Amino acid sequence: MKARSVACLVALLGAVGGASGANAAPAPAGHEVSYSTLEQGRWGLWNRPELVGAASDCEWAAQMDQIASQGGFIVATTPHAPAVDWSRQVVVLVALGLMDGWSVEVTHAWRNGRTLVLDVALTMGQGSGEMNVSPYQLVAVDAKSVDQVEARYNLAPPGLASQVALNGCGAAPVVHSPKSTLGALEMTGGAVSWGALKLRYR
Repeated sequence: MKARSVACLVALLGAVGGASGANAAPAPAGHEVSYSTLEQGRWGLWNRPELVGAASDCEWAAQMDQIASQGGFIVATTPHAPAVDWSRQVVVLVALGLMDGWSVEVTHAWRNGRTLVLDVALTMGQGSGEMNVSPYQLVAVDAKSVDQVEARYNLAPPGLASQVALNGCGAAPVVHSPKSTLGALEMTGGAVSWGALKLRYR
C-alpha cells in the first residue's frame, strides 16, 4: 500500500511539472536584444499601473504630461526624460502603482520585426504597511525603429497594459490592457533628487 502511495505521488508530481512546463511562455519569434536598468525600486511616482514606451525625449515628455493630466502621479510633478542614447535606444517603464509588497523585474528583451517584447516578472512579497509604495522599473533597450512595446507578464494587476504603441512626440499612446533617473525633479525653490523628493512626501 505504501509503495502504491509513493508511486501515485511521483506520478502526480510528474503531471504537475509537465503542466507547468506546458504553461510557461515560449520564447517569442525574433532575436534577443540587450537592455540595462536605469532605475528600479519601491518608491516610484505612479499611483496606478503604467506601461510606457518612448523612443525620444519629447515622446517621453508627452506621455508623462498625459499621465499628469489624468492624475496618475502621487505628487504634482513630472519626471524628466532619462539620459539615454535616443539614437539607438528605447526606454520602457513598467510601474505597478500603489502595490505595497510587490516587485517588478524585466527578465528578457526581444525584437520581433518592429515590436519590442519584454518578459516581466511580478513577485508578491511581504507588505511594509507604508503609504505610497509604488514599485517600478525603468529600462533602456538597445532597439530602434520599433512601433510598439509588448510586455509578457507572469501575472498582472488590473489595469496594467500589455501593449503600448510608440507614436512619436505629442501623440497619445495607444494602450492595450489585459491590462528617477527620471532625472532631477524641478520644484519651487530649485531641483531636488528623486530620493529627496520621495522622502519629502512620505
